[in-house]
This record gives sequence, structure tokens and C-alpha cells, in this order.
Amino acid sequence: MSPEERKTFWIENEYIEAVKGKKEYIFKSGLPHLYLTDPEREPKNRSKDKTYEDELAKNVTIDIRQCKEKVSYENAEWIYVKSHYYKGGKTIYNQGWVEVPKEENRFSAYDWKKFGFKTYDAENHRMYPIKSVNNYEGTSEFIKKIIALIDKNKDGKIQNEELQASYNKPELSHIFSRMVCKHKSEWSYKWAKIKSDYEKFIKYHYPKAKQEYVDERLDEIQAKYDALYDFWDRLEFKTDIFWYFEPFAWVEQMKRVFSVLKWHDPVDNPRLTKYGYSGNVKPSSATYGWCRRNPDKSKKFHSGLDLFAIPGKDQVYACLKGNICQVKYSDSAGWIIRVKIQNVEDLLEQERQVSYETQFSDELKGIDIKETDNVYFVYMHLQSVFFASEDAKNKTVVEAGTPLGYAGVSGSIASGGKAPHLHLEVTTVLDAYGKGESARTNPARFIKLNSYNTQDQDDAAKTKYYHKK
Repeated sequence: MSPEERKTFWIENEYIEAVKGKKEYIFKSGLPHLYLTDPEREPKNRSKDKTYEDELAKNVTIDIRQCKEKVSYENAEWIYVKSHYYKGGKTIYNQGWVEVPKEENRFSAYDWKKFGFKTYDAENHRMYPIKSVNNYEGTSEFIKKIIALIDKNKDGKIQNEELQASYNKPELSHIFSRMVCKHKSEWSYKWAKIKSDYEKFIKYHYPKAKQEYVDERLDEIQAKYDALYDFWDRLEFKTDIFWYFEPFAWVEQMKRVFSVLKWHDPVDNPRLTKYGYSGNVKPSSATYGWCRRNPDKSKKFHSGLDLFAIPGKDQVYACLKGNICQVKYSDSAGWIIRVKIQNVEDLLEQERQVSYETQFSDELKGIDIKETDNVYFVYMHLQSVFFASEDAKNKTVVEAGTPLGYAGVSGSIASGGKAPHLHLEVTTVLDAYGKGESARTNPARFIKLNSYNTQDQDDAAKTKYYHKK
């Protein structure tokens, strides 16, 4: 554990004692209780004379294949894990050292239920009732609960706006994406049934609707039916009832089953920096391209991607298997590590998986990488590095997910700002300085970026970060 990490843990006084005559402390027993948050900041209504047993907040599933840091302590193996879960519309992140799980507590990616997947069998019915249309008994309590969560104004109707808003709630979208539902295919319904259900729905929910509007809408629906639904009859299925997966969640789970972990994000929870150097909200300045401005308002080229990262706390990782090609300190860019990718096809496959679209007007897509290209990942502004110039000389091999160092604000162009970040470049030459756009591409093409509009970025922007050599 690095000195920077050690500062993020707190230890109860009862587990340490002073060494007589010295300004030192020792542990009284084995591995002490470690806290990821300061216990002094616990609820003020707790009595210091009473012992409290906190309930487990959440069981989480960890892919121990991705845990690269391991230590031995008291005849046991410990791994450093990072996890997250969803609560109250927020993503809660945790990290810390845990003992390597015993075999009986391990499971493979084939155990889908452990990852939150659940099956729901509606047979030949719909999955939920619609007032005055199909108020049958038997809808599961789970489905009723989910509908209640979506129906924010409690009017018994799910409006499109309510449904869209629910997708932005991590805990709800997580549940929805892992529902494996058996029900009658919507393609199997005949026009008479669709027409009847629609008329009942309008009559109950919109009793004042004009008949001309209803007829107009029915004509639109029938036109779609005539254009699309005939294919179902031509397929001649023996049944109209099928099991359905949410496709993206299914693909992600299959990747866990078969994955050899070829790709690892450069930082955990990768996000653009929301703020610029001076603390103004400007996420576009974190992107690759002509997204910045000189004092005279002319456009200024930004050669990489700035990913939010707290100095000395957030680690930086090798994205793909490769070789260390350079480890050096630059007065302007700080600590730099360059890694040459071994298999460019793995990078191109990652690009296909991400399918990135530029977000801002002055952002560039960059050059298209070819399988025959040499490709280098360049990590800048690191606070500290885990490799040395000797590793570059020996072309030391790193696997995807190997920690390269800690993010920082080293170098004159990063130190003193309010937007701590990892500056990442993807180039086709070892040193692309002075080559502009000709030897670079947009790193965002390979990274599934999360939302930058988060509280931790707002909090970080209140402080200026300086690098100390």
C-alpha cells in the first residue's frame, strides 16, 4: 500500500499503543479495523460509550481476475478491490483490502443470478396490468413495485417522460437490464386485439378524447401493423411465447463468461473533466481537438483526453497488453509513461465495442488506426510511477489492468489548476510532439465514458492542486 493510499484509512485508537520513550506507535493485535471514511464523521447522535454494529450496506460481486494488487499477511492472501453499487439515485464507490475469498465463496460468470439476473414468467399474458384493459390477477409484486417506482406522480399511468427518467436512475436501469422475461411476443398480436386494447385504453385514460383523433391514431397504428407484422406469420413459429434478454446486459455478461480481459480502462469510472484549469465548467476543453482558446480567442489544439482523477488517490492502468517504452519526467508534462500496444487488433475491437461519437463542435475524431500501425498509449501528469527507465530499456511487459502509477498534476501545465486529471494520448509514433493531428487519434474512441456531471468533480473544483517533487 502506497503512502498516498494509507492516508485514506483510519484506525481505531484501541488497536494501537505508543512505544514508551519513543514517538512511535505499534499495533496491539493482528490486522486492525480499517475505515474507508473517518469514523469521527459518523452520525453525531451516536454515543461514544456504546458499541454499534453497522449493517452490511450491500453485497457486491467482484471480478477477482481484475484485482492486480496482492499482499501476504498473517498466512493469508489479501487483494485490493474497488466496487460500486447503486443507492438513492447515486453510484456509491468503495475500495479497500480484503482477504482472498475462499473457494466456496467464489463463482463463475455462468452463475447469472449472482450478477442480478432474474427470470419472470408471464406465460401468454402481458407482464403488467393496464387499467380497464387487462386487469387480471397474477402480476408479480416485483413488477408492481417497479411500476410504482416509475410512476412518480402516482396517477396510475406511466408517461413516456416518467419512463425515460427512470432510465437515468442507476439502480432502476440496473434492475431493468437484468430482467429475463418470458411473455407473448408483441409481434404475435393480431390487429383486432391491438385495436380493441387501444380503444379500451383511450376510453379509460382519455375519456374526453375526440373520436376523430382516436380514428386518426388508429389509422397510423394500422399502417405500421400492415408494414411490419406480416413477417411474423411468414416465420411460422410454433409458439408465440419466448424468453427475452436486454441485449446490452446480455452481451456484457457473455463478455464476463468468455473474456480474457484484453481491455482495462485507464482510470476507474472514466469521465471527462467537468471543469477547466481555472475552475470554470467546460467539459469540452477535456476533449481531443481544437477545443481550447488562446488569449486572443483563436482556437488551440488539445492533443489528448483529460480524464478526471484525484492526485495520489486514483491509479492509472495499462489499457491493453504492451511494452513499457518510456518513463521520464518533463518539466511541462510531469511524469510520463508510454506503452506500445502488442496487438492492435485488440484496440480496434475495443473501438468497435465503444462506437464513439464526438460530443462537441470542436472535438476531432482523429486519424483512423490501422492494424499495421504502431500504437502507443501516453499517460501524462502522473504524481508517481511504478516503473523506471530501466523498464523502458528492457521493454517490460504489462498486462491490461496493470497499475502504472498514481494520477497527479505534475508538470507546469497541470500544477495549480482546479481540474485534476490524467492526460491520455493515443499516437502512432513514440513521441508525437510537434506532429499535431497527423500522428494522433481521439482516445475517447476506445473508452466507454461515464457522466462527468458528478458531485466529486464539483467538490474537487473548489481546490487548487499543486505537485510537490
